[in-house]
Amino acid sequence: MVEHEKKGTTEARGKGGSASASHNPKNGRVQGRTYLIVAAAIVIIAAAAVFMSYGGYSSSVPFSTFKSNLQDAKSVNLYVTYINDTQYSSEGTCFPLIIEQLAHTRKASTINFFLINQTSCIYPKGGLGSPNVSLENTSVQNCLNESSSGPSIFLNYSSSNSTRITAERMYIYGNTGYMSECPIASDFG
Repeated sequence: MVEHEKKGTTEARGKGGSASASHNPKNGRVQGRTYLIVAAAIVIIAAAAVFMSYGGYSSSVPFSTFKSNLQDAKSVNLYVTYINDTQYSSEGTCFPLIIEQLAHTRKASTINFFLINQTSCIYPKGGLGSPNVSLENTSVQNCLNESSSGPSIFLNYSSSNSTRITAERMYIYGNTGYMSECPIASDFG
């Protein structure tokens, strides 16, 4: 009969029907940890999804789609972003190569070029091939607003190399080695 009572108690606990199981402090801690682990997993999965959608380095379209949109557009935008002179000089070996390749397939006046630092943006008014080039200095936001006028390439200095592509935007992140070789430039030819 003792065996039967143990069996009945175990079955009741297994079904969650035992009042003594809910008062056991160890079960409460295990249950709390389980909820904490599940909640942490959900937060990590959600953060990864947001990172991949907005800040991660992935492609939502193939490069050929972006390149086709770039070639068909009336004008294109090239943004070079930098924080300091070291980053600018590093990127300074890459963006001229990109401009050169773009100019093989379109008029230079249809290439809008923007140099963006932390506080301002400098750009040649009228595009690169304009006969009367005048440099304009404006806010970063004003320059970024121009990205809606056509496909845009964003060249950014970074400690790691990666690229994110959408149908209308290409974000290139590269370190000094990447910028000096600038392998992406040949893809625009």
